Amino acid sequence: PPDYIAGFAGLWLVLDEAHLVVIGIRESERGKGIGEQLLISSLGKALEKDMRVVTLEVRESNKKAIDLYTKYGFRRVGLRRGYYSDNGEHALIMTTPSIKTADYQAQFSKLKHNHNRRWGLGAQPG
Repeated sequence: PPDYIAGFAGLWLVLDEAHLVVIGIRESERGKGIGEQLLISSLGKALEKDMRVVTLEVRESNKKAIDLYTKYGFRRVGLRRGYYSDNGEHALIMTTPSIKTADYQAQFSKLKHNHNRRWGLGAQPG
């Protein structure tokens, strides 16, 4: 296999809020569950660090990403007009409900398990 980075994520932790600043996937690696795994890892780190919510911005046109974030409980809470400097596209601001609740953690655990099973990852800690 090639020796390169397939994807990466950046997470800022500020007080009791985590801000997912980026998830990037190499184009040739898209559709393999890497983005979802990076989201799972980011949410897991936010839980581990006792964050209350996770927030992010996403291009208005990025339906696949919006669908993934919605699946993990993110909801649209605002709009940043002209946010992206390359083309002036707007960004949706999306935030989770409290990730500390038993309901959120149960749903997150279920989604994580389903992702791991789908991609043959077996039981994953955390």
